[in-house]
Amino acid sequence: MLIPMLSYLAVIPAMAVWFYTMKNRLRYPIRKIILNMAVPSLILIPAGAFLYVRTGIESDIIFYGILIILFFSYHKNLDVHISKSLSVFLWDSVLTLILANFAHGFDAVRNPSIGVETVTLDYAAFFLAAEILTAALLFYPITKYGSILTDQLNLPEVWFMTIPFSLIFLAENILVRPRHYVTLYTNNIFLAFWSVLAGSILIWILFTILFYFIVTSLLNAAKTEERNHFLEMQEAQFRSQQKYMEESARARHDFKQVIRTLQELAHAEHFKELTDYLDKFGETLPENEFIRYCSNTPLNALLNYYVQNAAGQKIPLDLKIDIPNQMPVSDVDLCGMIGNILENAITACLKIPENERWIQLTVLAKNNAQLFIIATNSFDGKPRQKDGQYLTTNRYGTGLGLTSIQTTAENYNGTADFSHQDREFYTDIVIPLD
Repeated sequence: MLIPMLSYLAVIPAMAVWFYTMKNRLRYPIRKIILNMAVPSLILIPAGAFLYVRTGIESDIIFYGILIILFFSYHKNLDVHISKSLSVFLWDSVLTLILANFAHGFDAVRNPSIGVETVTLDYAAFFLAAEILTAALLFYPITKYGSILTDQLNLPEVWFMTIPFSLIFLAENILVRPRHYVTLYTNNIFLAFWSVLAGSILIWILFTILFYFIVTSLLNAAKTEERNHFLEMQEAQFRSQQKYMEESARARHDFKQVIRTLQELAHAEHFKELTDYLDKFGETLPENEFIRYCSNTPLNALLNYYVQNAAGQKIPLDLKIDIPNQMPVSDVDLCGMIGNILENAITACLKIPENERWIQLTVLAKNNAQLFIIATNSFDGKPRQKDGQYLTTNRYGTGLGLTSIQTTAENYNGTADFSHQDREFYTDIVIPLD
């Protein structure tokens, strides 16, 4: 039993790779997670070795059975959608199977008269060593780059799209594995076997790099789109301010003539004409469309944009803003979250009668320790949901909708919760500022 147990210990470095990728998406402290994974592992590894010895079931089948069972424990320790954890699990399973085939190739050189159904010390030691070495080599690139994808990409559809590719790789590596090592010594099959393994691991690496660059390009493009939309709003507010300043300048320039007219009407005691003139003059004075809601200039521009937008749609928008000038949350992220909230709220309000439309938004920094963003809006009472998650109505921003808000909050160690009751939709965001 000791030899198959040695090979099954390879699940430990394999699990380490799973958690590398999700280092910022752990549901519990690391000590509790180690305990949660250690308990089933200590049960499954000896049980798998016992099952192999007693029943003769192929060792690789038992090994992958252990991995599949451990996957469910792995997923429960994460705060992610199952599409993400399953994608990472299958991605690493492909690498694990390739390493297992390399171990079988090494075993075929050492013990050419047997096959994959027999677990030897050569196979077990090679497989375990290869898994440990691979986990060590992958630690830095995965924790630095891989976690970016799991942190920022929250579209289940994209993660599900990777699964067929992983399944194809798994099937190919299962089929290439020789049942009996002696067949590798026929003609040039041994060379072909090693070539396929080398090609598989090369394709796996290239696919991983390609997926990373495609996703990061999409995320960067989405952020650029969000920044551009924000700049467009700032430009609109700047033009509004410029128009107001020009109209004010004209009014000041003409004010001398207005005073003279008023003096003549008063001296002549033409009080009715004086009153009519004052009424008409008041109508010509420019109105200041730019309101100061807070001292944060970018956020102020954003709020002015959406206040005017909401007013044009006959949607009352109640704002309560009280935040400090300097916060650890960047202006782009703060405006991105609030812009997404207001965009979704306005879109939702447009689906109901005018007399039922309203939006309330509170942005408050309490004791400079926590930032609260609380929003409530009316809607038709029919939320768009998929797999228990709310779907956005936002046309702009990252394109990720409410998940974009949640990701931004989590990037600052905060939380973002969404809920609804009857015909009211709630958004509650809390971000620590210390």
